[in-house]
This record gives sequence, C-alpha cells and structure tokens, in this order.
Amino acid sequence: MARFWARFAEEKLLNAAWTSMWSKGEQKERAEKETLEALEKIEEQLNGKTYFGGDDKIGYLDIAVGWISYWLPIWGEVGSYEILDPKNFQA
Repeated sequence: MARFWARFAEEKLLNAAWTSMWSKGEQKERAEKETLEALEKIEEQLNGKTYFGGDDKIGYLDIAVGWISYWLPIWGEVGSYEILDPKNFQA
C-alpha cells in the first residue's frame, strides 16, 4: 500500500504542483485544485498519526513523501499561490 501512495504523490501531487507553479489562467486554477485534492487524500492516510508508519516509527512512505512538504511552500511562493493552508493541513 505504501508504494501506491508514493506513486500517487509523485504522479498526482508533484505533477499538479509543478503545473500550477508554471501555468496561468484556467490551467493554473485546475492544477491548484488537483494539488489540494491530492494533499487531502495523502493527509487522510496519516489519520492523526505522526508518521505514515505509525506514531513511533518512520516508514518508506514518510521518506518517499515527506520531502514534498518542505518544498510546497517554496513552490507556492514561486507560483504566487498558497498550497499549504495551516487551517486545512494540520499534520
């Protein structure tokens, strides 16, 4: 299951975030929406836990997906939009 979510993050989240960073108009809006939807689905997998592997251990998915959260605010700044709204994404 972890491999599925790692691939999901790569194919859905990263592609949408990258597209929203460099696009304009309707394409940018669509990509921003896809980015938020992908983030919501990934955050649901945390289910209130500290790590995807549980509260006490880092797993494959934490490593495969964890670095993305570091770059999203930077990509948002470059693309002039806010990806990680603390109200919506608390994990």
